[in-house]
Formats: sequence, structure tokens, C-alpha cells
Amino acid sequence: MEAKMKRCVLAILLFIPISVFGGDLEDGRAAISSRDYAKARTLLTPLAEAGNPVAQNAVGVLYTEGWGVKQDYSVALAWYRRAANSGDARGQYNLGRMYDNGWGVQKDHREAVKWFRKAAEQKYSQAESILGAMYATGDGVDKDYGEAMKWYKRAAEQGDPEAQRRVGFMYVEGQGVPQDYAEAVTWFQKGADQGHTGSLYWLGRLYHEGKGVERNRDKAETFLKQAATQGSKEATEYFALQRNILQFILALDSDKDCNQRKLVNTELVIPPTSANNFTAVERWTLDRCGKPTFYRVTLNPSPRGGTDFKVGPER
Repeated sequence: MEAKMKRCVLAILLFIPISVFGGDLEDGRAAISSRDYAKARTLLTPLAEAGNPVAQNAVGVLYTEGWGVKQDYSVALAWYRRAANSGDARGQYNLGRMYDNGWGVQKDHREAVKWFRKAAEQKYSQAESILGAMYATGDGVDKDYGEAMKWYKRAAEQGDPEAQRRVGFMYVEGQGVPQDYAEAVTWFQKGADQGHTGSLYWLGRLYHEGKGVERNRDKAETFLKQAATQGSKEATEYFALQRNILQFILALDSDKDCNQRKLVNTELVIPPTSANNFTAVERWTLDRCGKPTFYRVTLNPSPRGGTDFKVGPER
């Protein structure tokens, strides 16, 4: 019966002119891009019910995100499964995500890997990247850095910025490949060129440390600031603590009350270290507040243009 139903669906798809599906499908996807989710649902649902796997995946996304419909992982799962069983790579990837996260179904990393692999074998870059991550962490498969690197590189070579960061990190750590900072810089640069936050952070860090590239503090600062403004706590911390932190302390206003500072945007909380290993900021908070305390490194827009970094105690 199931095989018969599949043949019926295939027949329907074969005898409906592509232009009929094409126009509504593209209009539906465009409606998602323009955030007109009600229109997207109206256009895509009939196509999905008629067996169009691209539309089935798109409707699944609407239910996953709660766009134009009440969020319902179980309904989303059903649509992804229909798309995946029809061979749609995006549907296979999204079905894997549902199993990986336990959305609408019991969490099952092995089942997630199965579907990620099906999509990755169709050269869907996001699936290649996440399959690499599964091998790197050992979720659903035996941990294997060599296999992780293989899938990361496949995605990275297609221009996936997160995969490019992951390839760079593997070269930094020497996981699955010999440690090679110059090669890491190459891949971080590719990700940074696409504005990827993690790649910007790592590229700035390697320029600062002179690993794989000639040390260049100006470039390091540029990349780290860009990553920090995009919300990278790692970049905020690294940038602030690698420079002379006393510059930031001197930039504080005259308000001496350590409980009154208003901190905005990207904030990083760092616990105090031992008394024998105080940083300049910890010494400052000790002097101002009378005891070791948590502090924040906060990124603030500068009225003079550019960026100011200010420090203040944790309240």
C-alpha cells in the first residue's frame, strides 16, 4: 500500500506542470523571506499536501519556528519526515536536527546521524558540517577527528562559514590533522571574509600572537573588535585582557561608587582569581570595593566613533 501511495504521489508530481508548482513555491519561499508567514502557509501547505518535498520541508520550518502557525514540533517532524523520505536534503537535515535536539521526538543521536549523513551525501553543506561535529564530539558515532575533519572540509570548501571556522580550529588544535597555524589562518580568513564571528575572533587572536602569520596588533585589534561588536564574549575578554587593562580603568568616569555603573551591550562575567594572581581590574575592584569581586568587561559605543571598552564591578 505504501509503495502504491508513493507511486501515486510520483504520478501527481509528474503530470502537474512545473510552472504550477514553481510559481507558488517560489512565492511561498519569498513570503518566508519577507516574513509574511500567513501568506507562506497559504501558498505552501497545498503544495506540501500534494507531495512537493521542498514545500513539505518549508511547512516543517513554519511549525518548528512558530511562524504563522502555533509552534508544534510534532507537526514539524511529520512534514520533515515526508520531505526526507522523498529524498529532500534539507528535509533530511532538519529531521536530523529534530532527533539531535529531541524536538517532537525522543532525543536519538544515532538517528540524527543517519539523517545528517543522507543529506551530507547529497553535498548539503550544513549537514556536512554538523555530521563533522557529531564525529568530533562522539555523539551518535565513535569519536573520530579524522572523519570530522573530512566532513568539515567538504562543507568549508562549499563556502560554509561555520565549517570554515571548525576547519581552522582543527588545525589550531591538531585534531585529525597535524597542527598548522598557517593553514588555520587561511580558513579563519575565509570565514572572517563572510563576517563569521568565531572566525573573526580566532583570526584576531592569531594575528595578536603571531601564530601562522606575522604579528600585527592593528589587524588583531580590528578583527577582535569586530567579533566583540557582533557579540563574542571570547573576543571581548581576549581584547580587553591582552591590552593594557589600566587604560580602560583610567577611562572610567569620576563616579567612585562601584554599585552604580550601568553596563550595556556585550557583557562578560569573570570570577576573581587567587590573591596571588590578581589582574589589574581585580586590583582596581579590590581598591574600590574593599574586597575581591566579580567584574564585567563591557563593550560600549564611543561618542567619538569607534569603540570604547570600559570595566566595572559585577553587581
